[in-house]
Amino acid sequence: MTKVSILVPIYNVETYLKECLDSIINQTLQDIEIICLNDGSTDNCLNILQEYQKKDNRIKIVNKENSGYGASMNIGIQIAKGEYIGIVEPDDYCDINMFHDLYEIAKKNAADLVKSNWISLWTKPKYRILKSDELDKYSPDFIFNVKTEPNIMIVHPSIWSAIYRREFLLKENIRFLETPGASFQDVSFAFKTKALAKKMVMFSNSYYYYRQDNINSSINSSKNIFKSEKEYEEILRFLDEHNELKNLKIYHYINMYRDYIYNLVKFPEEFYDLIIDKFSSEFKDLYYSGKISNDFFEIRDAFFKGINKEQFFLLINNKEEFKQKIKDKVKRKQLREKIKKFISLRIRKTGFRLSICGKEIMKSGKL
Repeated sequence: MTKVSILVPIYNVETYLKECLDSIINQTLQDIEIICLNDGSTDNCLNILQEYQKKDNRIKIVNKENSGYGASMNIGIQIAKGEYIGIVEPDDYCDINMFHDLYEIAKKNAADLVKSNWISLWTKPKYRILKSDELDKYSPDFIFNVKTEPNIMIVHPSIWSAIYRREFLLKENIRFLETPGASFQDVSFAFKTKALAKKMVMFSNSYYYYRQDNINSSINSSKNIFKSEKEYEEILRFLDEHNELKNLKIYHYINMYRDYIYNLVKFPEEFYDLIIDKFSSEFKDLYYSGKISNDFFEIRDAFFKGINKEQFFLLINNKEEFKQKIKDKVKRKQLREKIKKFISLRIRKTGFRLSICGKEIMKSGKL
């Protein structure tokens, strides 16, 4: 049996596709199949795939009419032959040891899910990377599930920095929602896999380079402001179906809240009224109906400082003041970005870096 099937969902990403494919075909784990799901691309993607397939017979091309990310991924899961399934987005790439290391840990522990940290990547206006530290407290020898580590439910979805046992996905009938487009369609998939996995392993190594500056990425489109709503509805349906997991609803509401905050600072100011009206209304109903308990404010972890209680009550009781605070926050962020062009000081647990006018002046430790 093939060790890992790697799914690559593709739509109009000719600029980045070769770099992505190169990182996959050069994996030190050779026993892989590479399933390229071309979702009706209108650029040069198909030609690039056919060129690579001639050089590497592990590449399988599924050329289909455009039907969205979820539909593509479900086809990939269905036809995959690997013992485990991995995902690489076509505008990202991965370290050549990624699937070897994840697979070895998965086999050693008979794990349903193995996940590592990742690296955020910018190439414009200059090359810059930032390593995630969300999984730093975990080690490859620590096996757990949601009963022993419920806070794992609030880790970033990042479904592409993991592998999943294929039989686990099939047995639990875990699939993607087949909604149009490609934005936020990892939300319910990530929630279900973490909720149902009997054995999970997570660790701090970083292999996956997650591109942040592809302006064509679905995540960067204002059309997708409320695309996550269907995912939220699916999670609630799933939790209602699995009564034994009802205690996870509070983690779902925390994730919803964080997503709304993320969208607010990401999208243009012209959308604030629209987003805040919906945001405030939903959480006011949740709070006053008793669906949100004190746990909502008390859950925290090394990677999550907790929900800001003052901010929350401002949201549900005084939308205008809340909106002004968000505007002020965005302005501060924009100012920091401008200052960074001239001087930047990054301090992490592993070291620090000082740059002036984009030139590194001083560095200590590992960043």
